[in-house]
Amino acid sequence: MAKETRPNPLKLPFWATFLTLMGVCILCALGTWQLQRLQWKTTLIDSYNAAPHVNTLSPSIADKPYLKAILRGYFIGDDKGHAQRFLVQPRTNKGKVGAHVYEPFLMESGKIIFVRLGWIAQENNGLPYTITFRHPYARTLDKRFIETIKGVTAFPPAPNIFTPENKENTLYYIDLENMAMRIGVQAEDVWPQIFWLAPESLQNMQDFTKTDETPPKNLPFYNHIKALPLQPSWKNNHLQYAFFWFAMAGTLISIYALRFLRRKTST
Repeated sequence: MAKETRPNPLKLPFWATFLTLMGVCILCALGTWQLQRLQWKTTLIDSYNAAPHVNTLSPSIADKPYLKAILRGYFIGDDKGHAQRFLVQPRTNKGKVGAHVYEPFLMESGKIIFVRLGWIAQENNGLPYTITFRHPYARTLDKRFIETIKGVTAFPPAPNIFTPENKENTLYYIDLENMAMRIGVQAEDVWPQIFWLAPESLQNMQDFTKTDETPPKNLPFYNHIKALPLQPSWKNNHLQYAFFWFAMAGTLISIYALRFLRRKTST
């Protein structure tokens, strides 16, 4: 007479179950975080694309980022006509280390906005500023050139826990209040956003200092600056990342099920 087969009682190993549950929770949390990042990035891109064009920055739009603006005014120099320049570093561009170059610009409204001119390589950070009255970006107190510049407004990125504190001669992040103090103005006189200079406006600056006869090593500081695109390369791959993490969670559950949830039978 054949013996009746019956399933063995299911016994789940504690540590394997615990670690699997922890892994699934972590992977699902990462997937959820990527979905949140997807929503944030989509809103950010839509906000940039929907931002209006303006010819002046008024207090009523101070809280609206990514305004495509055309500003009139002049860059502020010190009492000797030297540029008041801020280098925020380290910043990379096409794999090279350098800094973003900022200068204060006094708008016709009386507000000062810090303009990001572009990026400069690390080896050129210390180039001296050459004063020349032919160059409209060399300022003196008695000779100010009214200029028109194009660009986009943006709130400066906040430092994270890994960002070092700013030092007297080295800036790692943008602190508008401290930068205002350094140029001798009140914080309330500074626009609460920065201004990304358009490549064509930077080119206008460089055209005044570059001639065919000027050797590259003798070019003034501004001609070593590389223009940066007005719209950052915001990669929106978060949906793929979310799918990956959720798929990993599903794979882990499947492996656990195949290993521990199959009931063995005995004869």
